[in-house]
Amino acid sequence: TAQSSKHNIFYLPWDLPGILVSLTSFFIVFYTNHCFARYLHLYDLTRDLLAKLVEAAQELRFRMPIPFPEAEDKSKMEDEAKVKGARRAIMRYMVASIYLFFFFMSSNKVSESEYQQLINQGLLHVEEKVWLEQFKGHAHSMVLDWALQVAGEALGANRNRHIRAFSQIANHIRKEQVQIEDAINMPMPFQYFHIMNLMLTINFTLWAYGMGMYKSYLATIIF
Repeated sequence: TAQSSKHNIFYLPWDLPGILVSLTSFFIVFYTNHCFARYLHLYDLTRDLLAKLVEAAQELRFRMPIPFPEAEDKSKMEDEAKVKGARRAIMRYMVASIYLFFFFMSSNKVSESEYQQLINQGLLHVEEKVWLEQFKGHAHSMVLDWALQVAGEALGANRNRHIRAFSQIANHIRKEQVQIEDAINMPMPFQYFHIMNLMLTINFTLWAYGMGMYKSYLATIIF
């Protein structure tokens, strides 16, 4: 049976599609490797983005310490309230910036329900939400600028070194947001994707045809 099949003009020798199978395997491995490397790159950026929030909280803890007021010392109690308010406002804006960024990347806009979620969590006020809805640029970048403004006013002009350190953290967050946005907006080339799909289709067609030439039920199971 095998010898008679080989003399058939429609018989497909298995050594003919061998080169195409090798090329297809290479393209699949190459494509999968790039997809996984892209995933790891986005994962590292996202984790580092969240880690910068912890670093910002630590900077505020050391650069803006809360004074310990003595009994009935109203001036120090007022200073304590100001420091706490400034620290909370800075971190509130920075966390809101991260939320707004992920909301924007998921649907290219921030919906009313997502704004309401931030308000319910105490990360935005209603007045800030109304202003951001009218803002034409990226809301997450503007909220990050608000955090820098509060930090500058709270630290004062005589502590420029501390302001610079906090500004570096905010700029690092903005830079990673841009890198994540660029990576998502520029996926793998569609030409490469279509070529790989075409090669897979041709391979499966040849395999189906070649196995169909065998007079065995096992050929169907193996395919």
